[in-house]
Amino acid sequence: MATRNCREGALDDLPGSSTVWFGPACLRVLEASSVLEHLEIRSIVSKETYCRALATLKRTDLEVTFRHCSFHPQGAKSNFVEWLRRSQVVTELELCRMKDSVLSALIGNSSVKRLSIIDERDGENTRSLARALPGNQGIECLHVKAKSDEAFSLLLRSLW
Repeated sequence: MATRNCREGALDDLPGSSTVWFGPACLRVLEASSVLEHLEIRSIVSKETYCRALATLKRTDLEVTFRHCSFHPQGAKSNFVEWLRRSQVVTELELCRMKDSVLSALIGNSSVKRLSIIDERDGENTRSLARALPGNQGIECLHVKAKSDEAFSLLLRSLW
């Protein structure tokens, strides 16, 4: 992302890293890089700094993809959840671990086109997703791996 002509970029969090790379300085680069069209964020574990920085992103012409990230209530503060709900830049959440409060942000969201999750908690995430899907207006590709037959059945009913 150091070049002025860069249209795509990726940011990775290194395992065990204590560096907070995604903060106000990174946000200033994203806001100033008008040619950047797509940003892929990989393997971050939500930290309050990341969530706070993302929630202030004002660009609407940028597509943001999250891959293999973890969003938890203590890290994904309410302003981040609200940003995700109203944001038109997040287009894909692939194999991200999310708690109920983050999944609830899909209600009313129309920018997330691809969603892929693994429910490792006896169907709780699948049930939350089933509550969110009727109010979602954008998901075109959905991949859910659920352990609970009951939750999976509820998810299927929410799609019709």
